[in-house]
Amino acid sequence: MRGYVAESRTAVWVFYGEVRQGRMTIGVIERPGQGVIAGEFREGQVVSTDDRETHVRAFQVAADAARQASERFEQQGNVSSARHYAERAHHWSEFMD
Repeated sequence: MRGYVAESRTAVWVFYGEVRQGRMTIGVIERPGQGVIAGEFREGQVVSTDDRETHVRAFQVAADAARQASERFEQQGNVSSARHYAERAHHWSEFMD
């Protein structure tokens, strides 16, 4: 899921994670040049917590989502997008160590 600035069609954030009924539930929002927001989400907002396991699970779900996207793009023959999402999956996996 991506958020765009309408005038420039530039992605201002990308969500890697689980979406249920059109709503983000758990994962990572990546904001290029600004960092990430990881955790569980309610009503489009991250639920504040200091629970390490929630953050680890969010990065795991993000890595799984990126891996699945990579596989779909690979099946469609879109090598560059498959590579991009495989790299993101690896990146999110590193946060779990």
